[in-house]
Amino acid sequence: MLYNWRKTRPQFGEEYPGIAGDRTDHARFEAQMQQAGPFDAVIDMMGYEPEDAHSAVRAFRGRVGRFVFCSTVDVYTEVGSGYPLREDAERSPSPAFPYAY
Repeated sequence: MLYNWRKTRPQFGEEYPGIAGDRTDHARFEAQMQQAGPFDAVIDMMGYEPEDAHSAVRAFRGRVGRFVFCSTVDVYTEVGSGYPLREDAERSPSPAFPYAY
């Protein structure tokens, strides 16, 4: 299942069904996921605001085997001590990039 954050359904053939929607319309997104699931795994790469994360929790709680949330590395110090960065790495986002906050 592919969720496309656009107006059109993603076109990857019948073996890969897709849903089109607006990830920031939290109530609709959650309803779409209730109708489409359960899921073996979810990779969420669209969490820009805290409510986006809360919505994902509501949409998938108890309905997914593995949930992976991907965020920006920009919340951490620009030059980390090593890669990959871990969640406990130093956080010192650049004020020039508000999304990092």
